[in-house]
Amino acid sequence: MKEEIKAIKKKLEDHEKRISKIEGKIQKGVGEKITMPIGLDQGIKRLAKKAGITEEQVRGIFDFEGEKLTLIKLPEGNEREITQNATLVILLGYKYCFTNEDILAIEIRRNLAENEVSLNNFATHLNKIIHSLIRRKGKQKSAKTNYKLTLPGEVKAKKIINEMIGKR
Repeated sequence: MKEEIKAIKKKLEDHEKRISKIEGKIQKGVGEKITMPIGLDQGIKRLAKKAGITEEQVRGIFDFEGEKLTLIKLPEGNEREITQNATLVILLGYKYCFTNEDILAIEIRRNLAENEVSLNNFATHLNKIIHSLIRRKGKQKSAKTNYKLTLPGEVKAKKIINEMIGKR
């Protein structure tokens, strides 16, 4: 009986050591992508400065709630152009307002759906700008697919924002 108790105690100690080790890794951020936390106001200032517009104009394009932004003003054009250009603007907004460069496709789709943009050809429309303006990480049509702006994509997104506010 004593040996069984000792064996159980030994197992419990081993489990506690493993749990402590895992908790230590989690606290250090091992395996996690770490983004630099900045305040939302600071992020809006960064985006305004990068796009050459005012902070009020940024707030006229995006609605901010927690760690999410929602596009409240759409770029003009046909369905394909709106999908592509809105995606570029959303990616730019996340990059500068939240220092988050990799955005899940589902988040972009949520933004488009809230603006009543058809999602039927979402992947097809974005395929036309993959490599030149955005990068895709993951499989097409996967819930875990991320999109990221390229440098030319960032330049185009800034141009689109200026067109959206009437500044050419």
